[in-house]
Amino acid sequence: MRVSPAFLERPLLVLLAVVTSALVAGLAIAAPLAAGSALPAITLADQHDRKAALGPDVRIVVLTRDMAAGDAFKEGFAGMDQAALELRGAVYVADISGMPSMIASMFAVPKMRDRSYRILLDRDGVATRDFPHAEGRPTVLFVEQGEITRVVQPASGDELRELLQQPSQP
Repeated sequence: MRVSPAFLERPLLVLLAVVTSALVAGLAIAAPLAAGSALPAITLADQHDRKAALGPDVRIVVLTRDMAAGDAFKEGFAGMDQAALELRGAVYVADISGMPSMIASMFAVPKMRDRSYRILLDRDGVATRDFPHAEGRPTVLFVEQGEITRVVQPASGDELRELLQQPSQP
């Protein structure tokens, strides 16, 4: 019995599509940012819908992804304002992609507008997907000349406050 080439084409195309998809998916999953990584160029809108970028003057990035981490930031940053962040070269980024959009737009973001500091909002989670994350903890990236020198995930607001007091220590 002789097998026609057309009979083999379809399974080969299916196999090629599966292998290609697996390779592309594997390439899309990057390792989390770590010491030695370049800080990615990110532009996000803040709670007032004003765009801001992580520029060359950034020395600290604080990222929160859940309410517990956000609460730790609020506790650690209590009594401070935007000038205190700027003095330290710090930027606060909140990944709110896990929050239902109706809750975010009707309650969370309007409440954030009352804060005395800027909060850059990653609404879809794409911009910060490669940032390290520990459930319930903020992630603090220390940056020098665009390169991450240290990653810390403080367990409390007090630990975060201590970290923010000494921004230039690698």
